[in-house]
Amino acid sequence: MPTTTRRATTVEAPEDTTTDTPTVGEVDVDSLIAQLLDVQKKQQAHIDALLAEKGIPSDPVAAQVQALQMHVAAQTNANPWHGESYAALKSYVDRLQSDGLTEKQAQKAVRLVDAVRAKHPGHELAYVKQLADDLYTMTLDPED
Repeated sequence: MPTTTRRATTVEAPEDTTTDTPTVGEVDVDSLIAQLLDVQKKQQAHIDALLAEKGIPSDPVAAQVQALQMHVAAQTNANPWHGESYAALKSYVDRLQSDGLTEKQAQKAVRLVDAVRAKHPGHELAYVKQLADDLYTMTLDPED
């Protein structure tokens, strides 16, 4: 008759579940959020460095002002026979500062672009108009 050997099994005490250490399958939400914020901060620093390398401001209003200035200059250079028509617009846009830009100042840029467009409807000013309109929109108070 074959003999059977019985092995002793031990029962371990349950783990202490009162600690804050997560177990397999659990997520420490606070730690995860901190990690995500750290990654986001590093990514934004990298983006800002790339923009600065290309001469593009990381501030959206400053970038919009710069884009408007560059496109007005390009249109002025593209239409040298109508320089006098662009003079007021170019002079005004070149003096715009993104810090403290007011709704009234942005609105004046829109009006100056509209004046040049009315005088020279054949000139390619649709994008300049869009840039000026967007700049004006950026200055609006969202609470109004």
